[in-house]
Amino acid sequence: MGRRSVPNVHLAPIEVARIAPRHPALGVEGEQVKPAMVEQGADTVMAGKDRGHGLPRGLDADGQPQRCMGQGPAVMHGLPGQPDAQRAAIAFDQPANVVDGNVERVMARLFAIETPLPAAKTEIRRRAAGFIDPMSDRHGDWAQALMDLGATVCRPGVPDCEACPLAQGCAARAAGTPGRYPLKVRKAARPHRHGVVWIALREGAVALVRRPDKGLLGGMMALPTSDWRDRPWSLSEMRACAPAKADWHLAGSVEHVFTHFSLTLDVYVGEAEVPGAEWRLASDAGTGLPTVFAKALQRGLA
Repeated sequence: MGRRSVPNVHLAPIEVARIAPRHPALGVEGEQVKPAMVEQGADTVMAGKDRGHGLPRGLDADGQPQRCMGQGPAVMHGLPGQPDAQRAAIAFDQPANVVDGNVERVMARLFAIETPLPAAKTEIRRRAAGFIDPMSDRHGDWAQALMDLGATVCRPGVPDCEACPLAQGCAARAAGTPGRYPLKVRKAARPHRHGVVWIALREGAVALVRRPDKGLLGGMMALPTSDWRDRPWSLSEMRACAPAKADWHLAGSVEHVFTHFSLTLDVYVGEAEVPGAEWRLASDAGTGLPTVFAKALQRGLA
């Protein structure tokens, strides 16, 4: 067998040659974790639940091993691409609290945790740590089983509760709302701003200006534009802020979304002389412009 990576068990950078001897259930071909592994892990979870959820011996307040035996610590940091907890548990069978997004979902549903993410992470880690038995010799199997359970059974949206080995003890299932968890803080609505952009024409050319070095789209060529504010611009305000006096007519508007706000630009077109502008042929004026101004130019010249 050549040097291959183990797929589907969060071990992509770790060679099968290192892991297979410790986890025969994986098979020499590094196949996906078998369902039996999930069932065996589930038995361990339920046994841990019966014992209560205090931090087990050998773990610190975050549920991480206080020390790793043998060569683990030295080698662990040499395995790229995986958090230390996953390396410790899966590569070295150390009692580490492995909590990824899949495990967060399992724990949030199992205990119907009402605190939304990300604030719930502390409680989730504490709950997950309560299942770790430092005396076990199957920490890697447990970590993989729990992650696989979340990925394949306790799925986002609609979980497969009928196939879940933890269903009888799941608080979210008992309440009939497993898909509600984990709770998440609603993102604040993206602010919306309004602006005006002017397409000044002169003998088939378009006036472009360079934006200030500091700020959004700093130092880039652009169409002349107003400030972008939280209310629309009136016709009189448009004329007062225009880069030149002209018979400006409204050609329409364009919508654009930046990372922190969305924007509506009213596009006005007219024959005008703009002092200090760089003039480009209308057919080439859009080249290199930021997308929002390229949209406006296309609308104005349509």
